[in-house]
Amino acid sequence: MKFSIVQILFAFSSLFAFIEASSYVYYPDVDLSYKFHRMPSTWFDARRICQREDATLAMPKNSKEAETLLQILQNYPSTVLQGVTHPDFILLDFHDMFNEGEFLTENGEAIQYVFHTWSGGQPDNSGDEDCGSLHRSGGLNDFPCSVPGVFVCQKENKKKPNNHNSECFTSDPAYTYYKSLNTCYKLHLNAKTWADARTICHAEGGHLAIINSRKEEEVLVEMFTNPKNRMLQLIHKDYALLGFHDIYQENHFITVTGEDLLDTGYVRWGSGQPDNAGGNENCGSMYINGVINDFPCSVPAVFFCELKPKLPKQLKSYVHYPEVNVYYKFHKTPLKWVDATLKCISENATLAMPKNKDEANSLKKIFDQFPKSTLAGVTHPDYFLLGFHDLFSEGEFLTEEGYSLRYFFHTWSSGQPDNSNNEDCGSMHRNGLLNDYPCGTPAVFICQRESNPYIFELSNINVFNSDPAYVLEPHSQKRFKLHLNPRPWDQARIICHSEGGQLANVGSKQEEILLMNEFNNPKNKVNHVRHKDYALMGFHDLFKEGKFFNVQGRELKDNGYVHWASGQPDNSGGNENCGSIHSSGGLNDFSCSVPAVFFCELPASSSIDARFGIE
Repeated sequence: MKFSIVQILFAFSSLFAFIEASSYVYYPDVDLSYKFHRMPSTWFDARRICQREDATLAMPKNSKEAETLLQILQNYPSTVLQGVTHPDFILLDFHDMFNEGEFLTENGEAIQYVFHTWSGGQPDNSGDEDCGSLHRSGGLNDFPCSVPGVFVCQKENKKKPNNHNSECFTSDPAYTYYKSLNTCYKLHLNAKTWADARTICHAEGGHLAIINSRKEEEVLVEMFTNPKNRMLQLIHKDYALLGFHDIYQENHFITVTGEDLLDTGYVRWGSGQPDNAGGNENCGSMYINGVINDFPCSVPAVFFCELKPKLPKQLKSYVHYPEVNVYYKFHKTPLKWVDATLKCISENATLAMPKNKDEANSLKKIFDQFPKSTLAGVTHPDYFLLGFHDLFSEGEFLTEEGYSLRYFFHTWSSGQPDNSNNEDCGSMHRNGLLNDYPCGTPAVFICQRESNPYIFELSNINVFNSDPAYVLEPHSQKRFKLHLNPRPWDQARIICHSEGGQLANVGSKQEEILLMNEFNNPKNKVNHVRHKDYALMGFHDLFKEGKFFNVQGRELKDNGYVHWASGQPDNSGGNENCGSIHSSGGLNDFSCSVPAVFFCELPASSSIDARFGIE
């Protein structure tokens, strides 16, 4: 693929920015490293520059970090930032692009959970200000996303824990194993309603915690009172949700496992509890001192999950590698990248994609067992396929599930990626490093199955979004949202992903009817859009012309319901490789680069259970 002038200019701007501030400075008071970029960039380009440096656009979590950023900015008075349009501001990593006035951080967290002291009169959305900044006065301001500003990138310095939690048999390191109880616990600090908390725990393979003994109470109190876990900005900061309720019958409390609370073996109510204050306290909680209380189900609070360690079931023909807790299978018969993906799917697995160096080393060890002499007839015996690609946008490498490669192992071979001969798919060389690879050239490959594949996804993506703009489809229990701000397909995909969901797919006639009702609702009409009768959907044939996949990397037919509009798909103009739905119903292929309104969907808890094999 050829690089556009914009891409070339951006590459040079990134290089100059690197030269401008070539090293990160460590600030021990906040245990973070920062780097000031004097060359102004738009908010979007600033984020990309930070990402290329394996960092993030700065976003203070508290007043101490905000003071540190202010200190950095004061080192560059307005007089030394000549030519900068707004020398009194640095860009920060928050925005309200999804919903005007609802400011979110990069990871989708509401700004009220981090530093959120605004300058006087801010935010005011003057001149379409949908991105974030910090003023020299020390307060936050909204800022025009397209106006260049100076910025600071930040890096965390604490070593990230290994993804494999061997004691709890999960890849989520936030679970702590207590041998005396033979149970693992996790305190979620992102406040949720009781129903969402229950769903999250269930999706992680456990359930909302239930106190069965004095020892268990002491463990939860110890975790809750740990200073690093205190969410002081929450209204109900001294309560954590637990797994019991009296929703079925007032004052008859049962656990999320269906057991009468009195049969759990240990019940210690707080003084005067339960009291059903306000007439709507039907869910369970624990006070900071360990006693239990009834609590409003609709009020967000932190919560405890618990799970019992379970050995994974033995997987036929797959070999378990305990050092990474992953099962692998080597395929000697070469296949094209798409066909290899489908082969792994047929085995209820995925094309291998290492999350870290340990997994990359495990894959290299497997490949080393098959020297070139044993791969006679294979065109490229020094490579095996991996589950990533840049088919959506040249140079933006994503895994099959749509995650940025930067969240996974991403050490490239020298000179890679080079896009030689239209190389848009992923591979690993015998040297253990990544290469781009021609999607149409067959190669050997490795499939992988994880013991708890859902943990990694849920630890990075907030799939339990309580955005009221999402509409429930009662049969599937999925929720859908129509975005009226037109975007090209890839930008729409990213927006849905950041909201904890995905570009929507139709799984039934009932879902199609709901989407049509939303699309044709007069309040949702967008007559100024050129293609006002089409909404983008989460499928494409970018991998192989005429072979449609959903955004999760599965074949479109696996959605369970495929209703094409008359004459569709037709690949009109030779470039309709993305998905849409017409206002009268029926799917269409659609140009990926043409902006249109789009539907996002959030999963139902039952679909999460089915997807990840939770019983």
